Amino acid sequence: MPSVPLHDIDDVLAWARDQAQRNLNHHNAYLTPQQHEDLTATFVEHLYRWTDPRNPNAWNPQHGQTFKNYAKERLQKRYIDWLRKEFTDDRYRPRVVFCELTDTDRNQIRSGFDIPMEEVLATINTTILSPQAQATLMFIARPIIEEGQTVDEIASRHNRPHKWVSRSLQQLRDELRQHCLI
Repeated sequence: MPSVPLHDIDDVLAWARDQAQRNLNHHNAYLTPQQHEDLTATFVEHLYRWTDPRNPNAWNPQHGQTFKNYAKERLQKRYIDWLRKEFTDDRYRPRVVFCELTDTDRNQIRSGFDIPMEEVLATINTTILSPQAQATLMFIARPIIEEGQTVDEIASRHNRPHKWVSRSLQQLRDELRQHCLI
């Protein structure tokens, strides 16, 4: 491909590739060849934008800075922007729009949380759970929920350490989430 000069840059594409690689090396980053080409294309696009006199951020030779130095400074910022956009930083996602709730809406939401825990437990289809999760539900979770027992009381009743009870409850939570039951 023939070299294309731009102000004091002899070959725009080669210089943009070099700047992309320098930024990657500086941040100890690695990109796939496709991502590297995308980054290089983004750099080339910005280089040409900065030469357009209609662009308010365009390079102005009267400010005493060479185009190469001007572009180097700005490409470092465009590199970070490109990384954020490429690797889905939340700042580039649409913002969540909150709506105002009426009193009726609030009451309906609150009433959904007024279900006693015993009724919630009764709705869980335990046949899809592993035998260990079924046992944890029956002998650890139910007494805590229905009888108000503490983890320490459960541990001493089963002659097990507190950590074992907590771990069993966490495994039960994980399995309930896996089956979309909570």
